[in-house]
Amino acid sequence: MAKKLSTSTEFEQFSPTTWHVAIRVPSEKFKMEQDKIYRDLAANTNIPGFRAGKAPKNILNRHFGKEQILADSYEKVIESTIWPALREKEFTIVGQPRIDFEPWTDGSEFNYRAVFEIVPPIPDIDYESITSTLPVREVTDEILLEELRRLGMRLGESKNITDRTVKNGDLLMINFNGEAPDVTINSLKGEIPWQVTNEMMEVEVGTGKAIIGLDEHLVGMELEEIKEFEFELPDDFSDHRVRGKTIQAKVRLQGIKEITPLKLTDEIIKQKFNEQGLENLDDLREKMKAEIETEFSRSDGNDKADQLETSLSIMEGFPLPENLVRSKFAELIDRTLESLNSEGKDTSDLMKEDNEKGIKMRKRARYQAERMVRLDLITREIARKESIDIRHEEVANYLMMLGMQQGLQEKDIKSLLKDPQFVEGTRNDIFRKKVTSFLLEKMQVERVSEGKFRGFLDTLRERELSKEKDFVDSIDDPLATFEIDYLGDALKEVKEKAREKTEETVTETAGSTDAENMVDSPEPADPEEKETVDTDG
Repeated sequence: MAKKLSTSTEFEQFSPTTWHVAIRVPSEKFKMEQDKIYRDLAANTNIPGFRAGKAPKNILNRHFGKEQILADSYEKVIESTIWPALREKEFTIVGQPRIDFEPWTDGSEFNYRAVFEIVPPIPDIDYESITSTLPVREVTDEILLEELRRLGMRLGESKNITDRTVKNGDLLMINFNGEAPDVTINSLKGEIPWQVTNEMMEVEVGTGKAIIGLDEHLVGMELEEIKEFEFELPDDFSDHRVRGKTIQAKVRLQGIKEITPLKLTDEIIKQKFNEQGLENLDDLREKMKAEIETEFSRSDGNDKADQLETSLSIMEGFPLPENLVRSKFAELIDRTLESLNSEGKDTSDLMKEDNEKGIKMRKRARYQAERMVRLDLITREIARKESIDIRHEEVANYLMMLGMQQGLQEKDIKSLLKDPQFVEGTRNDIFRKKVTSFLLEKMQVERVSEGKFRGFLDTLRERELSKEKDFVDSIDDPLATFEIDYLGDALKEVKEKAREKTEETVTETAGSTDAENMVDSPEPADPEEKETVDTDG
């Protein structure tokens, strides 16, 4: 009866997401896998003096490097035994297991150990009860009148002004920079003042349509003039952090236009918009109303999506795989350093352990990394429960549509479809959008006044900032905690040493002829190998 060459496994859980497995492989099974490697090398390598498949082990060891073949054997045996063992447990593995083992000797078991992370069980998510708060958005007569006025301005006679200063009624194009020095924003780049940088703005002077307090400083300016001044933002400004705050502004005046509005009569409307099927003012009003309602709907969608993301990202109650968090953390840090370098800032000391600014940056990056990983795991769990997936055809169709919009040729699109990383990234983007669309359709909506909506957003933002601050204050520097590893990676080390040894062997024998390499000592290079040199080739 043939001896059963089965492996044995022993699992141990380190943490909710970290497991250890010890695997014992019979010597005969290891040797069988190694012999397959030798046979494949012999069959697929043309070595002078030997028929295909007939080169003995000592010649193959010399040709390829004994250490390299042994490293390949380790990899082959581990690959063929670890994944079946993990599949039996029905784990969802995160990243690659870290392997540790002792060198194998003929006649003994090959024992190795692996530490790996899994996606933890996600608790039931009551996503159908998530609600969103939105403002009452209604297309009023006042809104329509303002849109008609702006249209009349756009269609009216425009005269570029170069020989006088700004006066009320002018339409200006300005480059705006603003800063609120007493309002600090916490970001991965550090604590920075609230600011607006190089924003191009169109301003109607003296019509009450500009930011209250801004246009009065623009009257009297000359073309290309740069002016610095302070003004106070109104209490209903969109960003709650700077409402009522004094802004230090710097404005460059880049254009002055004197506008004579066009009066929108039925005759003018028919003349200007006949191709769109508009014949009078009522038709134009209806078209404008439909466009504004579409914009309102788009705003509702964006607000709902933001609130959905916040609601999902604060759902806790399950651990996060460290490998996923580390990967996202590294991505955020690299992106931040790259951005700072592009701004000409010195980042050479930022990653040192005693750099306070760097420590705060890393803590905030850790918070954002955990938030993003948590959101991704919840999204994937919802997709699993609802059987939401992305087929390859969907990715291909999406890329074809995107390519046509961007003017790409068909051959370029097909080339992108052959790039695994690009396809996977695109697939993930479509996947997230698909799950988000599914959830948005289920969200209940509560409509409130504009004032209550602003208050709701203020509370939501403050809660998120407070949560981040509590997290940052409670953890150690991630750079230090990341130094802790469960195991080294022996397989990686063996493969690297084998590569170096093989390169050395190749260098030493570079001057020898094939015949010299073939006919050596009558004894095989490996005492365990008993083949004789094949001379009938």
